Amino acid sequence: RLDAESAFLREGVAAGVDVPKRGQHLFSYTCGGAHLFQGVAFAVARGHGGEAERARVAAHVPLWLFRLDSELRQIDAALQARPDYGPILVVQRMKFLGHLLESLHKLAAMGLWTPSEAEGKRLDYALAQLVATVELIERAGLFAKLPELRVANEQLYLDYVGDAAHALRGLELAIGQGEVRY
Repeated sequence: RLDAESAFLREGVAAGVDVPKRGQHLFSYTCGGAHLFQGVAFAVARGHGGEAERARVAAHVPLWLFRLDSELRQIDAALQARPDYGPILVVQRMKFLGHLLESLHKLAAMGLWTPSEAEGKRLDYALAQLVATVELIERAGLFAKLPELRVANEQLYLDYVGDAAHALRGLELAIGQGEVRY
């Protein structure tokens, strides 16, 4: 299922074009497919499948790294065009970056992928972008306004709280302060 739902991303990588998020395929899954990816990786790391499945999981890394540029370009363009959607777009930025860092660092910790030097630099870039995103959230006072946000927009509140947890987990793994147990 993960491979099938990700095929459109492979096409985007091959064509070198951004893939807009419209709730299609992998983007129809919770957190843009991050939980599906982590679940598959966990199952393979625990021994389900063999070397072919390990390689299939690792083959998703280039898709994540493609999404890093593609999704940030789209979110940042939307932030410029529609600053009134800032709180929603900034949480999407945090959500994506946190899940990317969490997912890829878990993959490495489970022994399913070893980042090359270039890939390591991309992870460092993602980490810097996550820190910058959290700084934007803090400057806007959004964390301080969570009780008010909960009343005004329950789903956005849940996104901030839930995805801040993934962002923190991704950050901890990225700086070597977290561990993966499986």
